[in-house]
Amino acid sequence: DAGAGEAAAPLQASKPLDAQQLLREAEEAAGDASTEMLDVRGLKRLTLALERKYNANLEARMKYAEAPDKFMESEADLDEAVKAMLVVASAPDLYPELVTSTSAVPTLLALLNHENSDIAADAVEALSELTDGDAVEDAEDEATVLVESLLDNDALSLLVHRLGAFNEKVPEEASAVYNVLSIIENIIEVKPEVAELVLEKTKACTNLYLLLKWLLSRLRPREVDSNKQYTSEILAILVQQSDANKRKISASNGIDAVLQAIAPYRNRDPETTEEEEFVENLFNIVASCLLLPENKAVFVEAEGVELMLLILKSKRATRTSALKCLDFATTRCPPACDRMVDQQGLKTLFAIFMGKLRVKKKDESGTSEEEERTISIISSLLQNIAKQTRRDRVAAKFVENEFEKCDRLMEIYFRYEARVIAEEARLAEVADDDLDEEDILLARMDGGLYTVQQCALVVGALWLVEDTGIRKRILKLLHQKGRTLASLRSVLLEYRANLGDDGERRQPGGV
Repeated sequence: DAGAGEAAAPLQASKPLDAQQLLREAEEAAGDASTEMLDVRGLKRLTLALERKYNANLEARMKYAEAPDKFMESEADLDEAVKAMLVVASAPDLYPELVTSTSAVPTLLALLNHENSDIAADAVEALSELTDGDAVEDAEDEATVLVESLLDNDALSLLVHRLGAFNEKVPEEASAVYNVLSIIENIIEVKPEVAELVLEKTKACTNLYLLLKWLLSRLRPREVDSNKQYTSEILAILVQQSDANKRKISASNGIDAVLQAIAPYRNRDPETTEEEEFVENLFNIVASCLLLPENKAVFVEAEGVELMLLILKSKRATRTSALKCLDFATTRCPPACDRMVDQQGLKTLFAIFMGKLRVKKKDESGTSEEEERTISIISSLLQNIAKQTRRDRVAAKFVENEFEKCDRLMEIYFRYEARVIAEEARLAEVADDDLDEEDILLARMDGGLYTVQQCALVVGALWLVEDTGIRKRILKLLHQKGRTLASLRSVLLEYRANLGDDGERRQPGGV
């Protein structure tokens, strides 16, 4: 056997190992490999044992198809050989050898279709361990070799097919479902471009098992378990990494499905850490989808604005996430802005803006984000609403209670402006030659420049309303800080300079 001879060459070239000897030693490897440092010879033992027991089981199943008790022993032997492959994950440097000199990868993938779900589950576990991030953390090239081999052997089709066949009411099969999801995540981690591929119709199960269809359906059960949480995480990964996937989610009624999964939390908070992660993933999926303009119309049609407003009113812990979705939805989207006004959302929005609608256990970072989100939403409303009466309703909020919202607006403006000035001073001290204009702009944005700009846009839009009271109040607040309208104008000019053509059309009037 040439393969066996090559594997044994490092030991004694003059005495090549006999393949039969390796096969006889394979069963020992199943028990000993986990306690020894795996080398090429040990790998050969494991893979030869796997192949031998796989073939023996196939033969026994065909020969005794009507008498299962007669092939059960071969089944147990095969299961043992599959489990023995787990040790290979401790030696990722051997992955190229595993792929090029053995048939282990095709065999493990073939076992995904095994009639014995225990064996299929063990094959899934082995593949999950082999691709696990901890195993391949320092072996990127070797991991790539393994992942490419999996893809070449149609792993995605086989995994999706098996995903639909496991019965999650059986604990072992529920664990196998979790492992399938982990394999998909691990593959994407090694080759991000696969994120789009996994949502395509697979060759082996075209029109039968689509991963996206399975993932969306898995969100439906009310109970939140590990698999449901992991499903939401996989969906979040897929939409965050690909605009094509954002479109596929929308085209598959996925935005509506995710909103339905969020809906129960309009009246209650997540009860466990696992449930918190699940809900946060759902909001991240929606927010990612809303980065595409065409998906905003779908969100509005699915009554996403109404759902987010209900969450805001109920003072739930998910409020910040709901604000984020509304922020994304209203950006350059007049229908979303109109819907928010028509659904009586201004009262709730401005209550949060004024810090009057508090959520229990809200940390400081969450409060800051809510300030930034509310400012951004108010800015979008004033810029995007086309109907004068609706826009006047937004502007009128700044007149209420002796212009208290103008005071709040300028207080936020000056506070964030101070942060930006501090960040600019820090950058000046660093004087890093590696920082280009874009790096400096991003650092200033992180320091609060975006919120300063949104505040300035709100002031500009309010100025155009030509309300004398609002104008006087803004001028008074500026003069108290020794400022004039020129400081606001410079912020708006910089904002405009950093926008493309679409952004320029968003400018409020002639500001």
